[in-house]
Amino acid sequence: MNFSTNFFKTTSVCAIIAGILVLILWLLQFAYAAPATLEDEIALQDNAVYTTSAWFHLAALFFALVALWGAAAMKMDSAAGLATTGFIFVLFDFLPGAVMNSMGIFTFNYNWAARYAAEETAADVKSMLMTNMSGFYDAYGGIIFVGLVSFLIASFLYGLATARGAGIEKVVSLFFFLIFISLLLLAVGMYGAQTWLTELVRWIVPLIWAALLFLIGAWLWKGKEAF
Repeated sequence: MNFSTNFFKTTSVCAIIAGILVLILWLLQFAYAAPATLEDEIALQDNAVYTTSAWFHLAALFFALVALWGAAAMKMDSAAGLATTGFIFVLFDFLPGAVMNSMGIFTFNYNWAARYAAEETAADVKSMLMTNMSGFYDAYGGIIFVGLVSFLIASFLYGLATARGAGIEKVVSLFFFLIFISLLLLAVGMYGAQTWLTELVRWIVPLIWAALLFLIGAWLWKGKEAF
């Protein structure tokens, strides 16, 4: 499959936008305490910074998807199997994540949580809304696990696909492996009940991810003809 120069320029810009959004999200985390329970999540629904973060997160997912599509396209000639499989696992992360994040904004935030907080909402309706939010909260935990595993695999495959490159592509490969290692540590912290490790790594991962997106942007801007 042939990809035009404009395709790589467009995906490059998307990578840079995604990197900027990730950095903004990282900074916005300092404005509120990360919710640890469903009750914390509900309490944050009136927090404008938290709501803005949710919107930025959703946008970042789409821009990063395009960037990783471009990265896969760059390797179609030399590592098509690795790149294509890696992008498939990116989709396994993106599709349920985008759906759940959209539901989190439009259904959880603007509907259920808003109605739950309203004083005129009847007690039986509040009970129903809490049941709905609890179900969503539990389902979202499962989506996070699927997304984490999927992107672990994707980052490793992308790292392998770009490992034999030169120049900036070699650095891109290194950062894919750094993402893989950091996400692996995050998984150990989250599912091994190592809170200290989770707290440490979750502040580092966005910075590595943003740096990787900027590097991908620079790599894609040059296009295939430079390689």
